[in-house]
This record gives sequence, C-alpha cells and structure tokens, in this order.
Amino acid sequence: MGDLPTFRLYKMDELVQNIKDLLDPEIHLMDVQENHQRDLVKVVVDSENPISIDKIANITRTIRDSEVIDKYFPNGYKMEVTSIGITANLEQPFQFKKNIGRQLKLKLITKDSVKSIKVTLKDIDEKGIFIQLKDEISHINYTDIKQAKIIVSFS
Repeated sequence: MGDLPTFRLYKMDELVQNIKDLLDPEIHLMDVQENHQRDLVKVVVDSENPISIDKIANITRTIRDSEVIDKYFPNGYKMEVTSIGITANLEQPFQFKKNIGRQLKLKLITKDSVKSIKVTLKDIDEKGIFIQLKDEISHINYTDIKQAKIIVSFS
C-alpha cells in the first residue's frame, strides 16, 4: 500500500473535497479531522450567518446520506459536525466581516517580533482589516495577522 502517512494525507485531501462539494455555498468547511483509532470524523463548519442546530443536523444528514465517508471507514465510523466556536481564531475574510464592531485580540507579525494588541474591528476589505486603536483607525493586511481572536464580553 505504500507509505501510510502519505496515503492518509492523499485520502484526507480527497475526503475534504468530497465534503466541501456537499455543502451549501453559504457554508464554509473550516476543518475535517479524523481519528482512525476511534473511527471518528469531526467536521467543522462556519458561515457569514449564524448556524442553527437544525442546520448542523441537516449538514450531518447530508454528509451521512451521501456515503462519501463510508469508503474511508469500511467498518463504520462516528461523525461529529460542529460550528466553529467563538473562541476560535479568525482566519477567513468572511469571519472578520461578521465580527465588525467587536473587540479583537490581535497578534501581529512585525519585522522583529510578534506584537499583541486589543482593538475594535471597524471594517474589512479584500486585503485586510480596519481597526480602531484608541482614537486612530488603521489598516492591517491579512498577511500580517498571526492570530485574531474575539474578546468575549459578558457585560
């Protein structure tokens, strides 16, 4: 069969594409994780709009009914479909867009180091985000963002 890690990597890419093809255009596939020891497939999705539990159930049924995972787990598998959590790193422009107005903690790549700042997300464009730090609005390119997380506030 060849090198098992290479085989798994190739099959995982194929599985990810098969799952992407099943999703509605407004649903973004963020991650697919597999655990062969536990016969578990975890599918993580996100959207520009909130994803309801009913939508998660529909996605789960669609993937299960398509049988795209069956060939990778001939002895059966468990599947978990979940939406990305509020504490997850923002990675895609649509994730920034849906969080305009929120407080973010950014880790920015500078010439010499990584700088951490807390800002308000004001807007986005195709190249990056507009932030407010104190009374100043600045633009940061997506490529300069090492990490972006929502600051969760319960006030």
